[in-house]
Amino acid sequence: MIGVFGGTFDPPHLGHAEAIQGVFDEPGLERLWVLPSGNPIGKKPTLSPIQRMELARLAFGRLQVPGTLEILDEEVRWSERHPGQTSTTWKVLPELERRAQGESLAWVIGTDQLASLHRWDRFPEVLSRISWIVLERLPLAPAGPEPLKNLSEWQASGLIRPDPAVRSRNGRTGYRVLHQGRPATTLIVVPTPAKALSSTHIREAFARDRHPPKDSLAPEVEAHLKLQSLYGSA
Repeated sequence: MIGVFGGTFDPPHLGHAEAIQGVFDEPGLERLWVLPSGNPIGKKPTLSPIQRMELARLAFGRLQVPGTLEILDEEVRWSERHPGQTSTTWKVLPELERRAQGESLAWVIGTDQLASLHRWDRFPEVLSRISWIVLERLPLAPAGPEPLKNLSEWQASGLIRPDPAVRSRNGRTGYRVLHQGRPATTLIVVPTPAKALSSTHIREAFARDRHPPKDSLAPEVEAHLKLQSLYGSA
């Protein structure tokens, strides 16, 4: 199975890097594609797709992982071919499936994205089209809505069902995603030691202090942002 780790990466931070390294251990992926977004729904990135693509290469291109890590520009190129249109997982999936050449794909998301997944383009079809790996940052946030409550709601509505045969390495039971009543794909929730960093807070820190928060960016990313005077840095 090939994992697909999508994101705006505006900018890519050390929390992203730690999450990427973590999925090679839990659930134990051997291949991962990092997919910077083009023109995402509901977000207006500060930087262009090409700028964010370059930052992703700087942030993740030299990570030492026990597998294959590739940074793909499929969604960026899709946005260039369809100016003015939003790029979504559903729209880009056919190109990723052709690239996978028959291997299964699993979209890697955080619990914050899981909470809004029902608003994604072509939900619930997208849920049953590919498998899902949900990264649970530790420790969990002490306040706010339970990030995994969607799972119980989807189970009640018949979209998913627990399946003991679907397990992460830590032994947690996963789910079968159902399509027309039959198992189609899988969904598992796995812990990650990734820092709970925020790209928004990093941009705000640059605008306010001309520097990012301590231990939030790779040195190469910070140097590039300052060299190009991005986010108000200097």
